Amino acid sequence: MKHTISLFALIFFSLQLSAQYFTREYGTTAPADRLTDGTPVISGPAGHILAGTTNIVSNTDMVLIRTDAAGATPGLPTFRNYYRLLSSTGAVLTSTPAKVIQMPAGRIFVAGTYTGTAATDKGVYTAVFNPDGTVGAIAGWKTTAAATTTITATSACRSNIAGDETVYVTGSVDLAPYNTTLGSGVFIIAVNGNNNTLVWSQTYWFSALSGETAADIIASPYNSNTELVVAGNFNNSGDRGSFLMRVNRTTTFPISANTFNYTTNESVSGIALAPSPISTNEGFVLCGTTNSGSALNRMWVFRVNANCNAVINNVFIAYSNSASTISGSDIISRTNAMSNLEFYASGTAAAGQLGQNDMVVVKLSATLGFVGEYTYGTVGTSESNQEIAGLTDGIGIYGNIRISSLATNGDMYVAKAYYNGVTQCNTASNTSVVTVAALTTTTTPVDDVKDLAQPGLSISSIGNVTIFSYCNAVSVAGGSNARNAAPIAEETDNSTQVFPNPVSITNPLVQLLIHSPSEQQIEIRITDMLGREVMNQQIMVAEGQSVQQIQLPHGISTGAYNITVTAGDRSENHRLLVQ
Repeated sequence: MKHTISLFALIFFSLQLSAQYFTREYGTTAPADRLTDGTPVISGPAGHILAGTTNIVSNTDMVLIRTDAAGATPGLPTFRNYYRLLSSTGAVLTSTPAKVIQMPAGRIFVAGTYTGTAATDKGVYTAVFNPDGTVGAIAGWKTTAAATTTITATSACRSNIAGDETVYVTGSVDLAPYNTTLGSGVFIIAVNGNNNTLVWSQTYWFSALSGETAADIIASPYNSNTELVVAGNFNNSGDRGSFLMRVNRTTTFPISANTFNYTTNESVSGIALAPSPISTNEGFVLCGTTNSGSALNRMWVFRVNANCNAVINNVFIAYSNSASTISGSDIISRTNAMSNLEFYASGTAAAGQLGQNDMVVVKLSATLGFVGEYTYGTVGTSESNQEIAGLTDGIGIYGNIRISSLATNGDMYVAKAYYNGVTQCNTASNTSVVTVAALTTTTTPVDDVKDLAQPGLSISSIGNVTIFSYCNAVSVAGGSNARNAAPIAEETDNSTQVFPNPVSITNPLVQLLIHSPSEQQIEIRITDMLGREVMNQQIMVAEGQSVQQIQLPHGISTGAYNITVTAGDRSENHRLLVQ
């Protein structure tokens, strides 16, 4: 019996990486490493790109990691490096990335904020890295009004026009140097994402608001691809709310700005395209946080049309632990295998189901109805979410992990899950949903202010980070919360792979990539999650690598299944999703 248990454990560990749905932790030997943004690789081999910070000595340096599809870094083109930002005089600067984007040509674009000990050492930087992590070009940006003006980058987006390599960076800027009555404003910098040269720059001031800060930016496909939409927040004497500003990306002039309130405490964090809203064939979906008039923060999701007018009711997702608060971080949209629109909103739950802070993903229908909730974290640690991204075969959830007993310690943390939230370790739970009245939209005037100027910066590679492998978080279809499981090895010798996974119920044909040391007979057994057998067949495989096609039984239902491949005294288990 002990032999059987240890054999199963060995097989279980090896299968995590082969399925390529995982959670992983990345860090240096420094006391504090923090992920600030993550994105999938869009050209070349599949994988992930992570940007963050590390506190090597007394300053904060940049971390940049490119992984393979399983989150590992076995060698080029993957890498894990950290870099030091320098001023034109050689002074060491603090570097805080805000957004990482891979360009179609393979280069990696990073936008962030820099500061130094001198009052004039503050501004925004944009850096272009080559696909192998070497530095291509870097530029710094600050306002022309005063060299000491505070300016902070918060997000960036690529142009949505084929062949256009422009990247648009947004953030917040102190406009008092222009006029002491102005307060803060919003900026956009348009740069070439390959050579880092300036296309245009502009700042904007809202004459009817105060305390404006930018949160996210998206290239709008409407009005002949001439618009950008900036999502942000304001604070008018304690009345906190959110705004959406439309900008003509050719003239740089603002088109309109709408504000949104439900109570007195709202903020948005992310915006995504909603390609098929209820009332029109165009629009956006946003994620943020509200306390909805109560003491607990809740995730805030709403939809607007192409003119940024609210069209769908707000949804406040109550975390399954009723004593928990949840703040929204980011949102993505997806058309699933059944051609239905769905949304995935990510955030952080305080006092979460796993005992401390957890990363949470909420799956919503096209009408923002609750579909499922998935939690990623480890018992005894605190996680915080920064970003979510849609992959070809699932979702990437990017954030941070910290052991509570070490308040200054932390590492970057990434989970990759199926579109129903599953990685490998499942535990079910319940979630409640609260729906509230529709938003009201108020149009707010926007005024142009000034341009930005470019100071000199440089960046140098100074080391590399380490990687830790985990399978710590999972959910089951329909909504659940994760539990931790044993660590997985970064590399395995697993001999069987299953693809596509998930597989469409309309074409339930699965292929097994099998590596066999000799010609032999193998057994392929498929069972449902209750252990009931739905298929069993014997086949002969040749020595070496071969691909075997398996037609799933007629009438098979959607859901999760186990595929067990047995050859002699060795078995391997794979999780298969039918959607």
